[in-house]
Amino acid sequence: MCIRDREKKAANEVWVTGTTSFGSYLAYIARLFDENYDQIVIKAMGYAITRALDLGMLLRRKFKGIHQIAEVRMESLKGQDGNREVGQVVITVSKKELDRNHVGYTGPLPDAEVQEYQPFVATEARNEQPPIPRGRGRGGYRARAEGHRNNYGLSLIHICRCRRYAVCRSRWSPYH
Repeated sequence: MCIRDREKKAANEVWVTGTTSFGSYLAYIARLFDENYDQIVIKAMGYAITRALDLGMLLRRKFKGIHQIAEVRMESLKGQDGNREVGQVVITVSKKELDRNHVGYTGPLPDAEVQEYQPFVATEARNEQPPIPRGRGRGGYRARAEGHRNNYGLSLIHICRCRRYAVCRSRWSPYH
């Protein structure tokens, strides 16, 4: 069965990919729980299996009374090279009790270990924004900002790296 030929997914079905953030999945699953879905099915194939398992564990820590059953399968996909077998995981998450005798059953955590999920909501009074993602290298925005330059117009990071900063007047100086 090719991925494109797959039947239309159910409303309570979530396919995990390798790129979507966990926050997006949490918000979507919280919305499904608010829409009175008692049972949600999380599916993943290939490299996304570990992310789906992490998502299942995260759901148990963010929502109270979550029962879960995890199943591992092999699925045959038709491609240009012929058929190939790909691993698939199906995690059933429910607020109601599931079959306790199932091999992949995991019961809910104690309420003391659960931190309730709180979606980010910006308020107009404080004009809050989500936190800025990090990972912009050694200086981030501050290395290029006007308020963080000395009287030569060089960033502080440049001065720390340049041995001849007393003579050097620009980043493109031959004294580097």
